[in-house]
Amino acid sequence: MEILCETSLVREMIEGAQSAAPREACGLLGGRWEGEQLGLQGFRLLPNHAAEVCKFEIDPLDFLRAEDEWSEQGLAVCAFFHSHPRGSTRLSGIDLRGAWEEMIQVVCALPDMAEPSLAAWQVRNGHASPLAFKAEGR
Repeated sequence: MEILCETSLVREMIEGAQSAAPREACGLLGGRWEGEQLGLQGFRLLPNHAAEVCKFEIDPLDFLRAEDEWSEQGLAVCAFFHSHPRGSTRLSGIDLRGAWEEMIQVVCALPDMAEPSLAAWQVRNGHASPLAFKAEGR
């Protein structure tokens, strides 16, 4: 499975993660599946409603709003986005326990704020598998 993401969305995710630090940023990504390839074309940074600094929680109404808006554009909500302000791109135990198995997980790590990195994960039966994540286009 391969994830293709517009470069402009990568910039938005990194900027959102940096602006939310030291809390985790969170959001949704919309796109289209074509076989084993997911093309991400929409990003929505959302408020993090989690009480804990090292966790993210998205309001279900924000999820539904994104789903409605993107469906009009022929896109589906395909991935959760969140950041690890002081960690790595690997999913934490909290992330694994809260993951929806049908949704891709995209994590932005900001270990020193100067070198952000992104990774995509698929969770099945409580185990995370890395996915190829490529930025392309505008």
